[in-house]
Amino acid sequence: MTWISELTRPVSRRRPDQGLLVSSRSSQQKPENKTLVAILAALQLSAIVVVWLLAIVPAGLLGLAVMARKPVAARFEKPPPR
Repeated sequence: MTWISELTRPVSRRRPDQGLLVSSRSSQQKPENKTLVAILAALQLSAIVVVWLLAIVPAGLLGLAVMARKPVAARFEKPPPR
């Protein structure tokens, strides 16, 4: 029997010892370390902030450069001859 037919077989026809994703260790797992969870959450948040900054800062600088181009170009233009 293939694994697909095993997954699509009705629940009532499965043997009790055949769970889909149930492992024998699920009831014996240690409780999670709260300090480790907090540290990993902080690391994930800082990684997200760094990625956003890497995307937003160059876009902001490019926008400022586009906006400042006309005034800077006008300042260095030669006056029209009289």
